[in-house]
Amino acid sequence: MNSRESLICLNCEADNQLNARICGQCGQSLAASRTSYYLDLTDDDITNGHYDHARSDLAKADVEMLALSREQRKCQLLTARAFWLQSQIYYYKGQTNEAHAELLLALQNLEGQTGGEAMLGNVLNYLGNIELYHDNPDAAVAYYQRSSAVALEAGAHGVAAKAMGNQGLIYTNGGRMEDALACYTNALEQAELCGIPLQLGEIYRLMAGLYSTEGPYSLALAYTEKALAMRDQITDQASVCRIVGEAGTVYLNYGNFELAEMYMLQSQEIAQRTGYKLFQANNLIELAELMRLKGSRDASFNYASRAFNQVGSALSNRSAAALQLIMYYILEQDLVHARKYMQALEDAVTDSSPYVERINLHRARALLQAALGQWDEAAQCFITAVDLIHATHDPYRLASLQEEYAAMLLQQATAQPNPAIYDQARTTLEEAAATFRNLEMPLRLVPIEASLKQIATAVLVLHSAYDQV
Repeated sequence: MNSRESLICLNCEADNQLNARICGQCGQSLAASRTSYYLDLTDDDITNGHYDHARSDLAKADVEMLALSREQRKCQLLTARAFWLQSQIYYYKGQTNEAHAELLLALQNLEGQTGGEAMLGNVLNYLGNIELYHDNPDAAVAYYQRSSAVALEAGAHGVAAKAMGNQGLIYTNGGRMEDALACYTNALEQAELCGIPLQLGEIYRLMAGLYSTEGPYSLALAYTEKALAMRDQITDQASVCRIVGEAGTVYLNYGNFELAEMYMLQSQEIAQRTGYKLFQANNLIELAELMRLKGSRDASFNYASRAFNQVGSALSNRSAAALQLIMYYILEQDLVHARKYMQALEDAVTDSSPYVERINLHRARALLQAALGQWDEAAQCFITAVDLIHATHDPYRLASLQEEYAAMLLQQATAQPNPAIYDQARTTLEEAAATFRNLEMPLRLVPIEASLKQIATAVLVLHSAYDQV
């Protein structure tokens, strides 16, 4: 944090009073020094999550820059830095279009200027983030690759780590686990070279997410703990918010609802306190899923509605929130509203959408068809979603979907008692159980084993009824 009580002259490095306009030692104007001072304060504000105060300090920097020529501002990277910091404020407040415009202006003022390579790498990285937010993963990867190349050439290891990690996240979300692991391994190497807790914590967070999908889950939990261990050393509140939120997701998927809720609520508190809107919708969706699994319908509905209605929410967040609302209304037997959100989901997801969103679309269709008693159509939707996963390597998501498919089959068997349907449900659950065992997720086996016992009892009753006939 900037705690300077004096103004350092950029020309001779002499200390001056904060209200000074001319350096007392060299006689040069302190306009550039004053501008840099307020830009430093803006940077500190952003790091500490004080986004509204950052706007105020950045405005003061803009006023000081008026005393400098355009060439002075550009050569000393003051213009570029002001645009970069303004983009950060917009980005964390969820104003991604405005952030994109400021990033492009920063890029324009950085290219060809010496000394700004690390900032250039950061700008390119965040341009990738914007493209990812707008569901353009190929464009995002291109920016991340440019960012890491620029950063590596400049020896900016922390910037390189961020870009490599973000590229790996795209591969993780796409089921390209080998490519993701390669990116994370390179990112971890860069993070260790710079030794910055923030970068280390972020890479641990990303690796936890990878292993929570790929297994073994012991590594997901280990990297989660390593990431959490870094948070007291990290001042950047947005990073702490992400690390704690990822911990919540890891424990949710593992089946430890108590720890999941604790970390999710901590993350949401940070996001709300700082105004980090970009992460709030993601947190709300995870909380909705947690409450649904806990059987707290009203809480689940509240979180999902807030996520769906959040202004500026990414399409991926809106589609995930729509899925949660569809599941809520199906449980409430309100198919009119379920169809309403089904339409919203279909409008948001296309054939070119990330495969996770397409899986959720087919899941929602399957659940709605099952609620209508259209079992064959529901089964086909589940099979389509399973086939999408088989095209990648995503064992956790596959097992979770199989568990949900088996639950639908049990619904069908209750409505239309048939040993063949029970057999299919049992086979599907056994496949899911085998995957969860390989992933080292014992808590996820508990409900599956209960369902298998339920099937065994139901089949015995069914056969007994047949024998009596």
